[in-house]
Amino acid sequence: MRAFFTDADGRLWVKQFTAPARSRLTLNLGAEIGPGAYSAVFQSQAPGNDISVERSMYFGPNFEVSTGERASHYVTTQWIFAEGSRGGELFDNFFVFFNPHPVWGTVDLYFKRADGVTVRYLYSIPSQGRLTVNAAQIPELAGQDFSLILWSSIGIVAERSMYWRPLGTAPGTPWVGGHTTLGSGNTSREWYFAEGAASPGFDTFYLFVNPYNTPLTVTANFLTENYGNVSRSYTVPAGSRYTVYLNDELGNIGGSAAQFYSPTPFVAERSIYWGAGRVEGTSTVGVTSPANTWSLPEGVAGSGFDTFLLLGNPSGTTPSTVDISLQIEGYGQLTLPASRRKTIAPASRLTLYMPSILRELEQLEGLPPGTFANTSFATTVRVFSGSPIIAEHAIYWQRDGSNYWRAGSAAFGTPR
Repeated sequence: MRAFFTDADGRLWVKQFTAPARSRLTLNLGAEIGPGAYSAVFQSQAPGNDISVERSMYFGPNFEVSTGERASHYVTTQWIFAEGSRGGELFDNFFVFFNPHPVWGTVDLYFKRADGVTVRYLYSIPSQGRLTVNAAQIPELAGQDFSLILWSSIGIVAERSMYWRPLGTAPGTPWVGGHTTLGSGNTSREWYFAEGAASPGFDTFYLFVNPYNTPLTVTANFLTENYGNVSRSYTVPAGSRYTVYLNDELGNIGGSAAQFYSPTPFVAERSIYWGAGRVEGTSTVGVTSPANTWSLPEGVAGSGFDTFLLLGNPSGTTPSTVDISLQIEGYGQLTLPASRRKTIAPASRLTLYMPSILRELEQLEGLPPGTFANTSFATTVRVFSGSPIIAEHAIYWQRDGSNYWRAGSAAFGTPR
């Protein structure tokens, strides 16, 4: 595959890499290019063979904060983010835009505050370069929760990174946590999430943005792991955003997938925070439909990492049975046999602890215990029977006293 890396000044690096068959390849950006902030494009050069790409970032004195996100497979002229906050001035919000084209473009930003006020800013974005907008430099957003709708004159990719300081600290205090997500290139009547956790130490929020001039109603189905489907309904004001706090809605129900529907298209995003004082978190825009195959490039076992695979079945009547294949870096692909297929009950969620799946594969291959105890892997999930599903993974790192998982990230797979 060919890789293109570019910085804010439009400087371009082009490199070639080979990913082994039915395996995974890890690239260290700093080792490949050097220090700096970059955007990237990866292009398969094998006709008929596509790739899935995900990015993991770690930072802090001991790399105690992390973010993760899958790559976008398209550029577009519209991007929408439901989440954004300067509440209490604890959060820093950075919107990052990448223009892969050899011409300059413009980016028109419409910030939709929770109180219904719209704030507009216009920027230029360089050719084959990136632009970063710091929401802390926009005075009209001070102390506000907001969403963002943007239009560009040329197809771009848009992400948002949010970092936050400990409660009660002043601006300039080092960040204690962070998360990042791609925006959505369109509105939809349906949104799905496989991850969600309401329990002591875990707080889950769903953010809806209504870009239209009339209110809309969202019907929610929370597909819990232990209590079946729980339904709710919400009204999102015109031209505004709305927040649903899962812990308040349903109590400490544990793990839950979610399905949201409205006759009027909208955008839905999910943020999760955990640890003593919400030291870390994840955020992601939902997907608009289930699929029969999902590819998840990231996965780590050992060295303080815990990886979980979250599978949601939005069908209210049909169970879904799936095949699980792991592409283990340095080893190759292994698939659980038919007798070890996993089943997701109707209107429910299934959580798989991936070190346990790796131990299953060791036993089935007749390998010594611990062969895959410290390994990196990708995962492919295929529906063998039943309805299409939703697939995400959550990765946690470095146990730290009361903050059992000090760092973490979550991302959808790429649907096939």
